[in-house]
Amino acid sequence: MVLAVHGIEDRWRGWTPLARLLADRFRVVAVDPPWRSGNDYTWRARCSPGQWLADAAAALGEPVDVLLAHSFGANAALEALAGGLRPGRAVLIAPSYRPLEHADDDALRAASTAALGATVRDGLRVRLGHRRDRVDAELLRGMAAGLSDHLVPLAFPVFYRTFTESGRLALSAVDTPALVLGGRADPALAGSRATGLARDFPAARVVLREHYGHFCHIDQAAEVAADITPFLCTDPVGGPTR
Repeated sequence: MVLAVHGIEDRWRGWTPLARLLADRFRVVAVDPPWRSGNDYTWRARCSPGQWLADAAAALGEPVDVLLAHSFGANAALEALAGGLRPGRAVLIAPSYRPLEHADDDALRAASTAALGATVRDGLRVRLGHRRDRVDAELLRGMAAGLSDHLVPLAFPVFYRTFTESGRLALSAVDTPALVLGGRADPALAGSRATGLARDFPAARVVLREHYGHFCHIDQAAEVAADITPFLCTDPVGGPTR
């Protein structure tokens, strides 16, 4: 079973393009975590993202052969893995990682605010799909700006806390084979963030593609499926079930 976990302000249906491409080999179960679209973020006072994910995996009542997670969900997966969750394999798409040598300062906070706003606006594009071609360009820009102005103040404290704490996770003790995918231009995992994660998480192979965007599991679903299928089909211990 493949347990799929979406990112912040997203929905479980976002996994549909990739799940369809994996369906001939794997059974994909997409969950709708508390950071889904439209939430008020009060859930963070009750549990951390990783704790929620570990509890959800346990509640399924069967082994998680593959943990598949995107963006904020991938950060939740990093926390859950560091906390002892042991799926057969893990595929993490576009997590936001802060190596500890990167200072947590005003410059990082400002850059992170801008990056979250850009992700929210790009998420609107993805959610609209082909419908965006029928929307006036000026109206679309206004919708994106309004959505960003509304959501970023709500989501940023939770996002930033999870992001800045990522470099403190005990990833060196995680022995679950992992594949981390991202795009070279996506600030979530660009440059030294990717090299830092590869260093701190030795069980992971970090792969950056030149043309992958933050929502590559939707925009480039066929290519992402081609990237992850060989990793999932190589003789894992307790590996994925059909």
